[in-house]
Amino acid sequence: MSEWIENGLQETCAENNTDLLSYKYWFAGLTGLSATQKIQLVSAATEKELYHMSELELFQLCEYYNADASVIVTARQTGSSPEEIRKKAQKERIFLTTYDDKTYPRKLRNINQSPYALYYKGQLPGDEVCVAIVGSRKCSEYGRCMTETLAEELAKNQVPVISGMAYGIDCAGHAGALRGKGKTYGVLGCGVDICYPPAARTIYENISQSTGGILSEYAPGTNPLPIFFPQRNRIISGLADIVVVMEARLRSGSLITADFAMEQGKDVYALPGRISDKNSQGTNRLIYQGAGILDDIEQFLVDTNLAGYKQIVSKKENKFVLEKEEALLYSGLNFEPKYLDTIIEETGLPVGHVLAILDGLKRKKLVKESYKNYFSRTSY
Repeated sequence: MSEWIENGLQETCAENNTDLLSYKYWFAGLTGLSATQKIQLVSAATEKELYHMSELELFQLCEYYNADASVIVTARQTGSSPEEIRKKAQKERIFLTTYDDKTYPRKLRNINQSPYALYYKGQLPGDEVCVAIVGSRKCSEYGRCMTETLAEELAKNQVPVISGMAYGIDCAGHAGALRGKGKTYGVLGCGVDICYPPAARTIYENISQSTGGILSEYAPGTNPLPIFFPQRNRIISGLADIVVVMEARLRSGSLITADFAMEQGKDVYALPGRISDKNSQGTNRLIYQGAGILDDIEQFLVDTNLAGYKQIVSKKENKFVLEKEEALLYSGLNFEPKYLDTIIEETGLPVGHVLAILDGLKRKKLVKESYKNYFSRTSY
């Protein structure tokens, strides 16, 4: 008899939790209320109570918090039911955590304008130290290589990498972390069911299926709009303990992320670059303003106490013994792609000989063909 009662109570509790979760999905998807207003409203009444509250009570409560009650009224009258919204999301393996849940990232509770909710595919970041890597969409090959190397070393030291899954530096950061078999989290400026940009589909799928995750405060089906990305950046910096800007113009979203990070009391580092490069003007300015200088990845890991999790494995250029002509050609390359004719001119070797050497270095993964007839060192 007691066992029957206990099982009944457990089933009832599970049903109640599922029921409340449905209302959370419904409330999280409302547009027209800010994250702060949503958090204030649920501090006074549960999402379920807000759904069933009389219009008079609802308008009185919303007036107190300067929120638009008509948003809730309209959603109740014309929108899908809370249960339908939850079932549709969970069918697509889209999960939800809200501000008052135990699973909600604690770091986000301490920032200005904490998101009311996060939708996610995969996993949520925990309390471990995380590093955000951000930068230009139209990055240089040097910036891409340095980003992949940094992210891979962080992953090998069991430090999760957070970024925004945009073209360029963001995707390079995710790719490097995945290559290092580590955790990486993509924070989107759209719904988590939308891969944006579309060219990042492989990264999107790999993150979703790894130990990391895809996150967003925007409901499933929300298309990417320019106004969403600056707000998204506060979550990237909020989840991180350190923010590294790899390349940035003087006016860029990466500097917005750096600003959020400094407001949140996070450490900011920047990769220095040539003063003539527009993509380095923003990072050089950050350094001038007091940001840390990323001039040596191994030293950065030591300085930030991130190298203690796992011993760093240095990538020595002499991993392979190079023949004299291989060494001559390799020494003239760097992370900026160099045209084939320039390589031939600098080495003084015949065309066929240069092509054979480049092919051998490519097999050793020391050189890659960045574009047609343009070669550069790899970050391996």
